Amino acid sequence: PRTHARLLVLRARLRWLEGRLDEAQADLDAARADVASVGDREAEAERVGVQAGILRSQGRWTEAVGAAKWAQEADGEAQDPSAVASRAVAVAHAEAWEAAATWLASGDVEPLRDAVAGADRALAEVDPDPFFALWLGLKTRVVEAELLLATAAATPPLGHRRILERLREEARAHVQRGVTGEPALAMLTAWALKLCGEDPSALAAEAEAEAQTLGLAGLASLARAVAGGEPGEHAPATLLAAMLAQRS
Repeated sequence: PRTHARLLVLRARLRWLEGRLDEAQADLDAARADVASVGDREAEAERVGVQAGILRSQGRWTEAVGAAKWAQEADGEAQDPSAVASRAVAVAHAEAWEAAATWLASGDVEPLRDAVAGADRALAEVDPDPFFALWLGLKTRVVEAELLLATAAATPPLGHRRILERLREEARAHVQRGVTGEPALAMLTAWALKLCGEDPSALAAEAEAEAQTLGLAGLASLARAVAGGEPGEHAPATLLAAMLAQRS
């Protein structure tokens, strides 16, 4: 049951990333009993972490935050500082998207500031030197939250633009290039360019094309939203498109 459950959770993660949310949810539901029967807390944390991603993709922001916190609690015995930080970043990232929806509805930016501060604190616990791919994956989530704040606050993220361009160069040159999230970095850089008043179209198109090749449907939708295209059914992309439209 333990191996079967972990494989189901892995397949659910892949299906979620591909935008096949119903199939991903079915895998998570099927894995629940196996995970419970063997008392595998790490697998339960992974299962609920994927659940948080699915909920966010559906625009169920508050439920996504709850699931991310549940995953953090399920993995509460983790000793590895990077694992602890990963869960904390996931919670802050979910809170940032919930806060972005709140801002769009009410104009209140303070919850978004709080979420970004939490993400920054969590990331500071991870050393990028021995764990570059892990750190960079977390960094993209943190920058995503920071760009949500920049969008809401109408603040050109000049510093983020420079940082992202440097990170793209480092990712391309790194030995772990295959897992360094280059399409995400391209999308975030295009987003920063747009907020700085520059044309993000070419870089956003590059990010979308690579994301589609890799089966990253949500990321491709975000890239389309940055370029001003139709974001599709991915709720974060729809929210981002609305935020950018209100900002302009």
